[in-house]
Amino acid sequence: TFARENGSVVLTHDPDFLDPGTRSGVPVLYYSDDTMDSYEIADRVAGLIKWIPDPADLPPLTNLNDWD
Repeated sequence: TFARENGSVVLTHDPDFLDPGTRSGVPVLYYSDDTMDSYEIADRVAGLIKWIPDPADLPPLTNLNDWD
């Protein structure tokens, strides 16, 4: 609710957010590997921001795993 009301994006490894009903219109950046280094996650988010600077243009779900 907070993310939707404030135009935010959710960054999570909680698989509940894979369900479209849970996302309810909020873009989700998902990573399934909860052992991923926080710097690696930050690098992937920064790279995504370069490609898609406006959160409104994000797909409903972006998987941050297995990027080269």
